[in-house]
Amino acid sequence: LVGTIPGVEIGAGILNTLKTASLISIHGREILKMDLILNLSYIFLLLLAALIMLLEYIKWSKNKVKSVDLSCYKINFCLFNTDKPTSISIVFLLILGFVIGILQGLLGVGGGFIMVPALVNLFCIPAVIVIGTSLFIISPSSAYGAVTHIFKGNVNFILVALILSGS
Repeated sequence: LVGTIPGVEIGAGILNTLKTASLISIHGREILKMDLILNLSYIFLLLLAALIMLLEYIKWSKNKVKSVDLSCYKINFCLFNTDKPTSISIVFLLILGFVIGILQGLLGVGGGFIMVPALVNLFCIPAVIVIGTSLFIISPSSAYGAVTHIFKGNVNFILVALILSGS
């Protein structure tokens, strides 16, 4: 959470900067730079998520046994806690939180979409703990993101009311 909140503010600031970006011409069609950058960012994140799921499926299908316990089939990158399985680097967690905060402030995504796979696959934290931790972090960071976007004029309240009434 300590890394996420500043990241949300920076992401919202980047979005405000992109709002003032000019038009570019692609194949004779005028497109806002902001739309192009945000669309490419979403495509990159979705492709990354698809790649992670594909790798997990391949790993699972190679190790498939008759047991139903799927916990042993996760991809075990464990980049940041290979020496001591009970220790986690605070610096890397702050960096992860900061990057997730930027994505949350810029694109409106974060917690379950990015944080859960990162904590499970990179830090090898059990999924049960990651789910609760992610939910705990999402609430204040999303609230902060909503407030900062309100003050930056990035919220359409009619659209909010329509989406909330439908959900």
